[in-house]
Amino acid sequence: MSETHANTSLISPPGCVAAVPVGPTCSLATLAAGQIAHVATLGMDDPADAALLRAMGLRPGVRVRVIRLGQPSIIEVLGAEACGCACASRIGLTKDLAAKVHVVLGSGGEAGSPAQ
Repeated sequence: MSETHANTSLISPPGCVAAVPVGPTCSLATLAAGQIAHVATLGMDDPADAALLRAMGLRPGVRVRVIRLGQPSIIEVLGAEACGCACASRIGLTKDLAAKVHVVLGSGGEAGSPAQ
């Protein structure tokens, strides 16, 4: 099943609540504070790093908001729009880890614009 939002397709894999975004990606580390995007991939070299991020809620399909860039970068994990939950948490990522997380801007009408 696929759905289109603001020129970006979201594809829900079988058995997954979160939609995995498809479209042009950029590094999480390149966003400005306040920007919201959907996680596309965790480009980790080490499977343990990817497993740790998933355990903290950072996984493909979830929405994230950049709170602060730096060392560490503070990222708010907003959850997946499709699940309808109001859960959110904040995590700190090193610059290196944030640079390996790829996100899609422009989905949901809010990404790409810093929060007011």
